[in-house]
Amino acid sequence: MQPDEIRKKKVKTPEQALAALMRLCARAEKSQEDARRLMRGWGLAERDAEGVLAKLVRFIDDARYAGAFVREKLRLSGWGEYKIRTALQRKRIDRALIDAALAEADRPAMGERLRRQLERKARTAKYST
Repeated sequence: MQPDEIRKKKVKTPEQALAALMRLCARAEKSQEDARRLMRGWGLAERDAEGVLAKLVRFIDDARYAGAFVREKLRLSGWGEYKIRTALQRKRIDRALIDAALAEADRPAMGERLRRQLERKARTAKYST
């Protein structure tokens, strides 16, 4: 294979992009920015991409995405509020949606996880009094 053949991306039509995104969204939550990024990679024009997004209203919901993202990162990845907020801002999620998703977070569990991390760090930190 030639290097040019390896790097060629498959260009999709708007209909193919819609079908592919419907399949992806059925398996996992996606944000509008995730969908835009994928469509740019597929070579879709901006106007066509926005048309596809308009048809995906039932499949893509940034509020639902933000809530799922917060729950996953808190529970599975052990991220803190600041890191989650920054990641969602990079994904261009609206600030009000981020605030609402973080407001639903389990604050006592976040505090307990932070306390355990600080205790672990205190055991390994070298300090003098």
